[in-house]
Amino acid sequence: MNFTTYVINLDSQRERFEAQSQSLREVGILPVRIRAFTRDEIPEQDVDRHFARHARHVTPHSNMACAYSHIVALKTFLETDPKPVALILEDDAFPLVDVEALRKTAQTHGEWDMLSLHCDGLCPEGGGAPGRLSASAAAYFVTREGAQKILHHKFDYQYDLDTTYVRGLRKRVDRENSFWTDEDATMSGSWSTNRKNVRGCPTLLRDVRGNRGEKNVCHAMWYKLFRVFRYEVTTFDVLVVALALFLSLRLR
Repeated sequence: MNFTTYVINLDSQRERFEAQSQSLREVGILPVRIRAFTRDEIPEQDVDRHFARHARHVTPHSNMACAYSHIVALKTFLETDPKPVALILEDDAFPLVDVEALRKTAQTHGEWDMLSLHCDGLCPEGGGAPGRLSASAAAYFVTREGAQKILHHKFDYQYDLDTTYVRGLRKRVDRENSFWTDEDATMSGSWSTNRKNVRGCPTLLRDVRGNRGEKNVCHAMWYKLFRVFRYEVTTFDVLVVALALFLSLRLR
């Protein structure tokens, strides 16, 4: 089954798309670039349409921008592409298989609306329904019906986790990853905007990870969880505050 591949990429990070495109072409994939949005570029009517009311106040700007960029990719698929299935990639996803293997996977589209081709964290063994800690929207197949269901959802946190709870969406994780993600920017030298810089993390923590994927504890610690005024709070910030509160209570 043929499909179109859409890659989400910021104008300010074109080097990520260029590095990824070379690898995709080597396995027979010709990507279509989707310009990613920053939070300031999202039209206010679309904020109201696609995000829960509290999202504009507490969701990190990069998370909202990421979700909206995926929404734009889905709309482009529905409005311009007659094929029943599309492949959506973020610009740090690199192929582990060739296009023929992906075409065979796409033929199973009657069994799912959205099929994750990359999973991080605690992923279902042998594939299946995602769990609460099955993350990543770096690479996935989506059907036309699946795209329509996602577009009717109001997002409030992170796109990859929110899509697990879209009403009526048959989201599944493939039995193994068909893509790997460049978490440390070794391919392009340009970091993801969804987390703060992870340089300097102890080697011991870099070896702690889930049962699949490239993200380790260091990457998870610097993910932006929520926003307080203009400050985007990370997992690391929460741990520091929790530790400080614990010590203060112990010393009383």
